[in-house]
Parts: sequence; C-alpha cells; structure tokens
Amino acid sequence: MAIIAIIDYLCYNVSVAISYTCGDRKEVIMEEIIIGFLISIMANIAAYYVCKWLDRDSNDN
Repeated sequence: MAIIAIIDYLCYNVSVAISYTCGDRKEVIMEEIIIGFLISIMANIAAYYVCKWLDRDSNDN
C-alpha cells in the first residue's frame, strides 16, 4: 500500500506543479482537474497491479 500512496502523491504533485507553471493564471481550469483526477486513477490502478505482481510468489497471505 505504501507504493500506491507514493505514486499517488507524486502524480498529484506533478499535476499541481504543471498547473501552476503554465502561465499567470489564477484559477485552475476544469480540464486540468479532470486530467489530474484521471492520472491519479491510472496511477492507483498501475500500483495495484505492481503490488499484485510483486506479491505473486508470497504464499503466506
């Protein structure tokens, strides 16, 4: 679960950094919010499958 939290944290920070460095806008466009949300979902899904892949040989679950 720690991997999921790290990936989610990194994806969120990257999307926020991009939104603040793309000009002198003072508000976040709805499109950027949706894209950030979708990236977060994709990162969580990828992290879930990476965790399952790493735990595939562990029989003590």
